[in-house]
Amino acid sequence: GKRRVALEGRLGCARAHGAKKMALRVALLGVGLGLAAAEVVVLTDKNFDSIVDAGKPALVEFYAPWCGHCKSLAPTYEELGAAYSSDDVIIAKVDATEEKDLAKRFEVRGYPTLKWFPAGAGSVTDYNSGRGIDAFVSFIDGETGLKGKVVKPKQSVMDLNESNFASVALDDTKDVLVEFY
Repeated sequence: GKRRVALEGRLGCARAHGAKKMALRVALLGVGLGLAAAEVVVLTDKNFDSIVDAGKPALVEFYAPWCGHCKSLAPTYEELGAAYSSDDVIIAKVDATEEKDLAKRFEVRGYPTLKWFPAGAGSVTDYNSGRGIDAFVSFIDGETGLKGKVVKPKQSVMDLNESNFASVALDDTKDVLVEFY
């Protein structure tokens, strides 16, 4: 992947002012951040019925890739997928712009639309509660009796100086955000 280094301020400017030691704070991101996305099942017309009707309850998001609200919901929804990755509940999503037949079948009129599919032959209901992780977990736990395991992504903050700046901030294997203060 591409290395991204966001720098606020100027390293050269700090040196020009005679700073022998710079106090820098860096947030190392990317360790574990992309893992949660794998826990959200991507549904299509071809796999929808076999996955959703597999005897497990499912929360399904119908979204559009261009939708701002959908983009805002994505990190929380991925975190929700990770919270139930080893449980008997499915967290899934459908690109309703690609899977138009599914969107029509479930009467999707706006994005994002969230639907709860209970295990077995229960009726599908619209999810109309909050859009935060706690609201999702509370709803699913209430419906299923399960206990979601919310895991926050790993994040590290460390101080940088002239001796470790290059090895940390310019590391090709990590996404790094540097704050100069």
